[in-house]
Amino acid sequence: MSPQRLHTPQVSMPPAPSNPLALVRLNLTQCRALIYSPSEGQAAILEAVLEGLGVSACAHQTSVEAAQEALMQGNTDILIAEGGPNGEGIDLVLWMRRVCPAPQRFAIAVLVCGHAKKSLVNYAMNCGVNFMMSAPVCPKGFIERLFWTVKTYDTLVESEGYCGPDRRIVAKPPPKAPRRATDLLGTVSNEVESAGASAKA
Repeated sequence: MSPQRLHTPQVSMPPAPSNPLALVRLNLTQCRALIYSPSEGQAAILEAVLEGLGVSACAHQTSVEAAQEALMQGNTDILIAEGGPNGEGIDLVLWMRRVCPAPQRFAIAVLVCGHAKKSLVNYAMNCGVNFMMSAPVCPKGFIERLFWTVKTYDTLVESEGYCGPDRRIVAKPPPKAPRRATDLLGTVSNEVESAGASAKA
């Protein structure tokens, strides 16, 4: 039996013959979020995204210690942590999973980072992160991944060495977040070079 959170996002999917996801509704009005980010600018962007999605309350902490204190109060449904140069955000998620009492330790955990190596992704998942996103966060990408998380990986497990989403579930990967214009520059130039090489050949 999966442990229960304080407030789990409510998903409704009215039947649709052509595109079911077009009618998906994700109710976040009862959910409360905690943002850990040393950057006021990054936190402001995340707060705007969450408020636009209907999250009832957003709190922001700039230090790990303050974030831990807020989590111990037990009123956070979604934790959004910035990765940090030394993995502070990941350590915060791991701390929440292992130290906070239930149901707080079962909150949805989102990690935001500028660039993530495969080793970092694997480590974050082993620490109990639900999903990761690149900064700056896109509202559409965030809501799609949150929906995917609630529908696919909402089974939570506890063991001696792990607490978090059940990774044994086999499912389709989360939707790719929309790409930024700067992400396309390298792709376009590579495609042009490839086309040029093919033409010369």
